[in-house]
Amino acid sequence: MPNHNAPTNYGRSPILPTPQTSSYQLPLKAQTWALLLDGINDPGNLGTIIRTADWFGVKNIYASSDCADLYNPKTVQATMGSIFRTQVIYAPLKDIVLENPHLPVYGAFLSGTNIFEENFPTSGLMTIGSEAHGIRLETQPLVTKTVYYPRLWQGRIVKCNCRIRNIISHNY
Repeated sequence: MPNHNAPTNYGRSPILPTPQTSSYQLPLKAQTWALLLDGINDPGNLGTIIRTADWFGVKNIYASSDCADLYNPKTVQATMGSIFRTQVIYAPLKDIVLENPHLPVYGAFLSGTNIFEENFPTSGLMTIGSEAHGIRLETQPLVTKTVYYPRLWQGRIVKCNCRIRNIISHNY
């Protein structure tokens, strides 16, 4: 039986050098999906998105400069080790899109194609906005394909957490 009184911090933490990423790999390789993170300011959400991306094999994650710090302890803990298997680069999202004109740029909004009915290609960019604000107005023109998450249950849930949207996006 699990010990529910166990501490969440086990008193051990690796000390590793911070990788220096002066440039990012552009354009992206064929058959590749990458994430564009737009203003994800909660460290736990950032870490969970990184972990989910790793689970689905997405290794390239581009974050706007105002996203949470990759090395925030909450972010690192939420990645559950995926921080070591993915490449997170803080870069202007517009640069990533302009250097990859061959890739569709998806974004979730309140209208568009039902995400469960979209025929996703083998490569592209998925834009994820913050839970509080969604994809920002200045980022929206970069999106070339809009999708939405239909309400599958007509209960009282008003919003879908950005971490959950990320999981759904990768699953379909």
